[in-house]
Amino acid sequence: IMSTKTLKLIITSKKNLQAKYGNKFSAIEKLFKELIKSDKIKCLTTQVVYIDDDASAKTAGMGKAMQVTEKNCKAAFDMIYKKSQPAYMVIFGAHDIFPFQTLKNSLHTKADSDDTDPTIPSDLPSACDTPYNTIPSVFTDPVPVVGRSPDVRGSPGIVYVTKSIEKIPQT
Repeated sequence: IMSTKTLKLIITSKKNLQAKYGNKFSAIEKLFKELIKSDKIKCLTTQVVYIDDDASAKTAGMGKAMQVTEKNCKAAFDMIYKKSQPAYMVIFGAHDIFPFQTLKNSLHTKADSDDTDPTIPSDLPSACDTPYNTIPSVFTDPVPVVGRSPDVRGSPGIVYVTKSIEKIPQT
């Protein structure tokens, strides 16, 4: 017997999507509605949560994020997970919609390493219930299942988004 509890949450930023897609934002919302309908056929309850929208945030049991920053996204993600306990969570959008969390690259400072990147953009913190931090080693024991459905960074690639959502199995 399936519960009516939300099993999948899609977490994103409404303001960033609207700014990036402009009048094509309604196409994004239509795609979300089609995905929700398709998931329902598969006995999945899916909810889209815009962390920076009053009504959506309230429905998710939180106050809206005033700014979409790494720290605010992490706090919102943790709060939503704690309140809803979904089977899994999907971050929607590239870094310009819902930012990765920037972690310090511990290999960068090692003498025998040729790694030149001082930081690592990551979604690992979203999968752990450890509060915001930039040190990767504190993020152990992932709790929620987390994935990211990216769009095209810096470009309102509605065709890419449409195709990626349409490729999700319908049965």
